[in-house]
Amino acid sequence: MKSILKITLIFFLITDFLKAQLLPENSAKPLQKFGFVSDFNWNFHSADFKELPGVENCCPLFESGRGAGFTIGGLYERSVFKNFSLGLRASYATQDATLRSIQTKPVVVANKEMKGEIEHTISSGIATFGVEPLLLYNPFGRFTMQFGGRLGYMLSGSYAQQEQIISPSSGVFKENDSRIRNEREGDIPDAQKLQTALLFGASHEFPLNSAKNLFLAPEIFFQLSLSRIIPNTTWNANTLRFGLALKYAPADNGASGEIAEKPIEKKEILKEKAAKKPLLKVAVSAVALDEADHEMPLVQVKFEEFVSTQMRPLLPYVFFEENSAEIPQRYSFLKGGETTNFTTEKLHGFETLPTYYHLLNIIGSRLEKTPRSTITITGCNANEGAEKNNIVLSKQRAEAVKRYLTIVWNIAGSRLKIATRNLPENFSKTIDADTLAAIVENRRVEIASDDAEILKPVITNDTLRTVTPPFVRFKNTVESEVGLQAWNLKVFKNGTVSGNFSGRNELTATIDWKPDIPLKNEFLKEYRFELSGSDRTGQNFIERGTIAVENITVNRKRTERIADREIDRYSLILFDFNSSDLSTANKSITEFIKGRISANSRIKITGFTDRLGDESYNKTLSADRAKATAKALLITPEAVAEGETELHDNALPEGRFYNRTVNVIVETPVP
Repeated sequence: MKSILKITLIFFLITDFLKAQLLPENSAKPLQKFGFVSDFNWNFHSADFKELPGVENCCPLFESGRGAGFTIGGLYERSVFKNFSLGLRASYATQDATLRSIQTKPVVVANKEMKGEIEHTISSGIATFGVEPLLLYNPFGRFTMQFGGRLGYMLSGSYAQQEQIISPSSGVFKENDSRIRNEREGDIPDAQKLQTALLFGASHEFPLNSAKNLFLAPEIFFQLSLSRIIPNTTWNANTLRFGLALKYAPADNGASGEIAEKPIEKKEILKEKAAKKPLLKVAVSAVALDEADHEMPLVQVKFEEFVSTQMRPLLPYVFFEENSAEIPQRYSFLKGGETTNFTTEKLHGFETLPTYYHLLNIIGSRLEKTPRSTITITGCNANEGAEKNNIVLSKQRAEAVKRYLTIVWNIAGSRLKIATRNLPENFSKTIDADTLAAIVENRRVEIASDDAEILKPVITNDTLRTVTPPFVRFKNTVESEVGLQAWNLKVFKNGTVSGNFSGRNELTATIDWKPDIPLKNEFLKEYRFELSGSDRTGQNFIERGTIAVENITVNRKRTERIADREIDRYSLILFDFNSSDLSTANKSITEFIKGRISANSRIKITGFTDRLGDESYNKTLSADRAKATAKALLITPEAVAEGETELHDNALPEGRFYNRTVNVIVETPVP
């Protein structure tokens, strides 16, 4: 604290000397200003340590942390020469942050050891009081750049640490049979009380009264730490500060608070009028848009995580190109050495078709685990053109599938039975002008098994991410005397382009954009959008805005006790042609779903069809399939009929099969 008092005394001695020596007597600039400042702190901690001194921790390495805080205090500024001033601030600041590190290691689930993810955290609470000597440079108008430093004394420094299993959700540590261990809290050991930092900032003053001696100044500062929080431990607390300063310039110094401006000469006025450009006013704003196309005020985009069970049915067909026995390249192939690392759990988060393209790997993995199970591989053909009565081609297709399972998955050939036929037993029929679609769907290999485990649906457990609102609508207005030449609207996410729209001449009145779900562990603070372009005279325009983002993770909901729910998604496929009756496989799926439904669950059932056939008939068929599913579940929710859909690519045979589906979403509150 003595160092802080010394710096304050030296500051006032220097400002008095420079004022007497440098500032012109006829300066219209106010000599001094007093004020109050309040900033929001976005704290960026950098680190390179495994544990705090004397505190046990199993973390491999802490490297960074994020957190929020505030700075509040007073300020004094004094002009010393023309565009330069000296400033001094005294403030109380918090630099709280949470260091995080994710580690992969074995955990225990149902008395079995398996791979899991462990999150190590150290949440720090740091408060300092300090002084900030600053050099202020005013290049033009009321815009000011500021440079200096901060000498702070740590008033308090605390920490709270823990290690928590974040996946699998049912995993526990072997030593304590709990999801959490190594919980510690207290004062930061050996904390360094004196904290120093460099400051770089900018602000702009806006007068609040006619006398122009009261100002409101938005400001932004970056505070670069020069001191470690703990000596001999790499841990620094950097801060981005942005907020407001309220300043008052006393009138007794002979200045009005207004910086004298050079009178505008008559020639300059005439020149400005001659160069007057045509009217061009452009504005852009953002509103929220729900699925029903209803507009609402946009406060923020919210990304939320939920614990989720995902069930995707397995289509037991491999489709082939015309007159070919080669498995198409869109299917996912593994090499022999890669099979040991393949599990269906790794397919969580995959879309439906990417999961299906692992069909042979899923079957190979399950056959490997059940050595007594067998499958029958039935080769088929379209029985049209070059494939007419081509049983040889059917056999070659079946052998191609068998060859992959024997060579890559090392499944004994005796467990893989070959059968052949022309058209499949339940072949796709021609509908109106869709003859080609039916032909393509019949060029396939069908896989059946005596063991229901081999072809059961793919069930995975992980986190599901949702976005609210599902769409953002940009509303654009333009006033132009000559019309626009071109325009471009971009949306930025963490410095990369997330949405890009452009056009010529007329500016579209509304543009709808769907926010993309962030990747796992990807943190978004905000979206930025920018509308730019030019009119037909070459006059440019640019308008910018931001959209706040809130990230609600499963871990945050548990820590802050935010209401949560589990969201489970299930799909049924392989309905018979022109039928809403549930197949044996679908009945097994509905039985599984019934076991996951609680009394307080919310259930949504939606029926779909592909785009083949009459649209109105498909709407009715999808409704019948949804109602049949609801009946099998012994519930009476509203069953939605979507009819024809583009859930999956209708140009692909597997896409059409997966579009003939019923989706069931079960949302259950978590106590």
